[in-house]
Amino acid sequence: NLVELQYKLSFKLAGDDWLAAVNKVDTGEAIIREVVELTNSAGYVPWWSKAESQLDKENCKLEIVDIFHFLMQGLLQETYASYFEEYGIELLLTKEHEEEYLINPVAERITEAFGSTRDLSEYKEFDDEEISPRDQAKLFLGSYLLVGPSGSLSDFALMCRAFNLSSAQLRTFYLAKNALNQFRKENNYKGDIEGAMPYKKIWHDGKEDNYFVMEHANLVAESEEECTIESFKSSIESFYQFYCSENTNELLLGDTTSDTADIQPNTFDPV
Repeated sequence: NLVELQYKLSFKLAGDDWLAAVNKVDTGEAIIREVVELTNSAGYVPWWSKAESQLDKENCKLEIVDIFHFLMQGLLQETYASYFEEYGIELLLTKEHEEEYLINPVAERITEAFGSTRDLSEYKEFDDEEISPRDQAKLFLGSYLLVGPSGSLSDFALMCRAFNLSSAQLRTFYLAKNALNQFRKENNYKGDIEGAMPYKKIWHDGKEDNYFVMEHANLVAESEEECTIESFKSSIESFYQFYCSENTNELLLGDTTSDTADIQPNTFDPV
């Protein structure tokens, strides 16, 4: 369940009070920044040179996954706030209440949004649309800011379609990025673990960890292999040991298979 994974990750990265601290954990600002990065990667900025305006498909995928991360976080915050407004009390976060009132309702909304939008097959080439992928990203951002996380879900699904990112790919890439975020946290990414070496974000040839993890996730997605957080974390640890040490032995990619259910490319169920 991707929503449950995001729910747990947010506690690790944003602290115990992230659900109620909407102003402290400003998902809206985070999404604005990610959409700006997405539109920059999508190419064609009128005042840029031709060289600067090149389309970077791979980075576009990464930015959409980052947006998805914050969108799910915003949906969980929104759902929590609506419960508080309706009942006047804070939700008791037992395992049962988490699933019934937060995780499952958010997962159902995401599934519904992806099911109600146009099929991926209706799209042609990446940049051959009446509404360009870049403009669709701006439409999503506008709807998020105007009507909030739930109201922007359909536009997010359309944005994924516009960038030729299938729901199966989104799921695979999200698992990879979630695993990377956990690995960063465990390896002193913020430098807040006293006595521990700081995390090295630049792995090789001036490229960040994102580049290598997404490159690996692309191979997994293309092979249609099943994958888990654990398999990606194993691969990331191997990458990190290889690129961030003097060891030049052949990189071990780790096991990218699991017993998870098959995921169809044009359907999306975050559970």
